[in-house]
Amino acid sequence: MCQLAEQLRQLAIEAQNNPSNSVARRKALNNLVKLIQGSGQLSRQKRWSQLPNFEEIYQESVNDAFVKFCKSIDNYDPKYPVMAWVNHIFRWCFLDVVSRYRTHTLVSLDDEAAEERLFKEIVEGEAQSKEDVKLFRDFIESDPEGLLRKLHIRRDRNTSLQRILIFLCEGREWKDISITSGHPIPTLSSFYQRSIKKRKVVEYCRKYLQ
Repeated sequence: MCQLAEQLRQLAIEAQNNPSNSVARRKALNNLVKLIQGSGQLSRQKRWSQLPNFEEIYQESVNDAFVKFCKSIDNYDPKYPVMAWVNHIFRWCFLDVVSRYRTHTLVSLDDEAAEERLFKEIVEGEAQSKEDVKLFRDFIESDPEGLLRKLHIRRDRNTSLQRILIFLCEGREWKDISITSGHPIPTLSSFYQRSIKKRKVVEYCRKYLQ
């Protein structure tokens, strides 16, 4: 673990070990936020860079993410790097801000749904660290409420949303997934896109990843 990652982890633990609203916790959180801001490791959300008012959306998302991060510091698991957790929180906040702009300022998202972009950012993003992907994959594999296992293609319980997401986290191509599952690519792709757009799937992931 690099020096910065360990420093962030220790500050997060320090914040957790102090009572809510205490001066010591606020000090640890302030130091955490400053280090994160200066780290250059916060996701740049490049998939969204063509959006109108991108910088404004980005900054609003950063602010929301830091508020969420500080409020939910007790949920942080020290076995994962702080930045992996922060970037997951940030992505969900970014999605929320884009949704707000989409509603009030008619921001265009082209033909690709916001939820689909979010999942692509997590499982396919070139800039994602191994730790970032691992945090997401661990959630997918554990599937605490079994929702991802329950969503599957027709009567084929072996080809579930959970299994497809794991394949994507491994970097496998749709052609390979098709051969492994025995389903044609259009069927797999259609099922995947429908599933990740379901509100219950989005909220389920949000519940455990931020």
